[in-house]
Amino acid sequence: MEVIAALMAWSMSAACCNVPASSWLGAICHRGAKAEELSERLSSKAQVYFPGSDGFAPATARWSALSTPEVNVVIVPGVENDVAATLSSVDIAEDGTMAKIGGGTLSKALTDALWAQANRHASPVF
Repeated sequence: MEVIAALMAWSMSAACCNVPASSWLGAICHRGAKAEELSERLSSKAQVYFPGSDGFAPATARWSALSTPEVNVVIVPGVENDVAATLSSVDIAEDGTMAKIGGGTLSKALTDALWAQANRHASPVF
């Protein structure tokens, strides 16, 4: 039974990452924490839209309906640094052999993440 509960919890959290807020899962998928976390990193001029929020539909409007992507969030930068804050990410593999680095990541953020992962022998090479 514990395995089933764990699998259900995992599947719901995974589904919430990719399901529009307007779907039946929208009521149980909490985006508020992510929006708040992202908003704290952006300037006061930046705007963040999720499905169902004011401004989302115009921000995702396309001139063609062909191959329409499923948009989960729209970020309208207010200043140049909002772009870097939005794209900046460092995900290091558990074994420390590989890292996925988002665009806009500053080398200090990468170095800090490597140090935190105890990969003190590594330093970024650009």
